[in-house]
Amino acid sequence: MRRLLTALFVLTTLPAFCAAAAPSENGEPADAKAKQLTFAHIELKGDYPETPQVPGLFGELTESLSDAIERLRKAGGDKNVSGVVLRIKGPAVGWGKINDLRQEIKDLREKGKKVYALTDTASTKDYLLASACDEIIMPEPGVVMVLGLRAEVSFYKNLLDMLAVDADFLRVGEFKSAAEPFTRTSMSDPFRQEMQEILDDYYRQLVEAIAEDRGLEP
Repeated sequence: MRRLLTALFVLTTLPAFCAAAAPSENGEPADAKAKQLTFAHIELKGDYPETPQVPGLFGELTESLSDAIERLRKAGGDKNVSGVVLRIKGPAVGWGKINDLRQEIKDLREKGKKVYALTDTASTKDYLLASACDEIIMPEPGVVMVLGLRAEVSFYKNLLDMLAVDADFLRVGEFKSAAEPFTRTSMSDPFRQEMQEILDDYYRQLVEAIAEDRGLEP
């Protein structure tokens, strides 16, 4: 079955999967009513903005998040669609959008639709999306790079000093760090603690989600 799926998935479009019936003695199929399975083919790519987009010459140039979700829901509500092949092509999305897409994938599966992830190279976020599917399919030379998490903060105080600009902020509370990039040249201890706890929480969610989806221990 895996070989059949892999061979079919390399096609540009996937109109249908047909169950082959064994020929009878006279050469005709033993089961003239072989079941036909139709799979929707959906690509996930781009940044999926959440605001309305300016129409292009041939429609909207960038698919919005709501449009992508609506396509998945249509596949889930179509009784003629047996499942969905998700072609994951490095969508540039944040954690919130990933969670929205993962939830839609899970809803598809709860409706009895098989969902297959097809990807050539998977980063951490790509794999997090793919892991919500029933099966992940990748060619042998494919690469999976599930790395740790990091955060970078830019500080502008030195630049503002060169321009003779004073940043004037009212700060209330120890962990209110939004003004620090403009008033400091490095993180304060509370700011660093805050960022570390955010990263730890994201990492925990990442590990737990993949472990649950793939049937692994964290």
